[in-house]
Amino acid sequence: GRDNLYKILNQASKDVFIPVTAGGGIRNEKDIREVLKSGADKIMVNSSILANPTLINQFANIFGSSTICANIEAKKINNDYYCYYNFGRENSGKKVSDWVNEVQDRGIGEILLSSVDYDGLKKGMNMELLKYLFSKCNIKVPLIFGSGIGKLSDLNDDLKSFEISGIFFGSFLHYNNLDLSKNQNDIEGNRFFLDELKKKEHKDYNIFSIKKFLKKNNFDVRV
Repeated sequence: GRDNLYKILNQASKDVFIPVTAGGGIRNEKDIREVLKSGADKIMVNSSILANPTLINQFANIFGSSTICANIEAKKINNDYYCYYNFGRENSGKKVSDWVNEVQDRGIGEILLSSVDYDGLKKGMNMELLKYLFSKCNIKVPLIFGSGIGKLSDLNDDLKSFEISGIFFGSFLHYNNLDLSKNQNDIEGNRFFLDELKKKEHKDYNIFSIKKFLKKNNFDVRV
């Protein structure tokens, strides 16, 4: 329910010249117009469409399917996967397989799939989740997958078994490149947690080194 996203986008889009997908608190047509006007190329939604799936039809009809991305936060419960929201805290009660089929039928243009169980742990990706998804769903739109990436070798040949369109990174990039030499008061968050993360890393990565690694290992990637 907070609208600070517009301010962040306005500031960032002045210096960022790549496509930007933005999400967080998008509830209606007005919110989408504001986000796009602030510099985003696409919007990503989760909570609002879980509560009211007809919003997907409405948004796709007004802005086009290619502008709307569904953010699906999957968590394993009793040998099945369910859709979560509120940063992976709340269970919607919808099975991931049912939801993926529904959002595609309603006109979603892209899916970003994350694993609540693996997110931020940097122990490798949840390949079981991918196997589950492709065994139960016919994926007809671009699928972006991530969560749990801790080293480049996590991007291995297992990924080539699935038709995914992209991979997303979070803590793999921003924790690796965090300067811990600064005074503790200058760093927000749990200092002990950050120190322990940094100890586990052997080198810093950036987008260029990741692309180089992927190309070397015969992944399709734009350089």
